[in-house]
Amino acid sequence: SADTDVLLALIHPDDRRKVFDSILASREGDEVLTQEFRAIKPSGQLMWVQSVARRYRSEDGAILWDGVAVDITDLRQQQALLGHRSH
Repeated sequence: SADTDVLLALIHPDDRRKVFDSILASREGDEVLTQEFRAIKPSGQLMWVQSVARRYRSEDGAILWDGVAVDITDLRQQQALLGHRSH
């Protein structure tokens, strides 16, 4: 879908292959796909996204995804700060 194309275009180049591979792998089963990756906002700012999507087939056999993408940048930054403190 157009939404997916827009989202994939924003994915950080280093994470794009990982996301594509997991999408292709999960097309074979009715599993829920959970993915964390970096995206680049139109402003150029880096953000972390957690995507959770469930795959299903429409009546005509097309593969569709139903899911959400959540900005977890703040969570990631907090985890990084906590990680540095524990060493």
